[in-house]
Amino acid sequence: MGDSVSGDTPSHQQDAHDRFVERRAVPRYDLIAEIEAYEPLEGLRVTSSVSDIGANGCCVCLPNSIRQHTVIELRIDKGRESFKSWGMVIYAQEGRGTGINFYQPEPGQVGILQGWIANLEVQR
Repeated sequence: MGDSVSGDTPSHQQDAHDRFVERRAVPRYDLIAEIEAYEPLEGLRVTSSVSDIGANGCCVCLPNSIRQHTVIELRIDKGRESFKSWGMVIYAQEGRGTGINFYQPEPGQVGILQGWIANLEVQR
């Protein structure tokens, strides 16, 4: 009998998965904050919580996921500060959350986000 593909056991599949795990351009940090997402075309407004954040985006726990590639207006509230930006839903998967990339936030808003991230880096 020749070579077989029977080596595709769950452990081998996991090894393959580990080699191709999602790689982010910038680190993400755990953050508990409230987010309000507004989809202007359908007038859909959703409030939920952020689970992690980075310089380019965040992951949100949305009960009713907004579809992938949807452009949204968002506001993240943390303490007395709010970060506002446009964003795009990159992925929306049950159990994984909804990934949002920020889209060209205003310079003042970038400063707020950078301050949050600096504080989160110190807490790590």
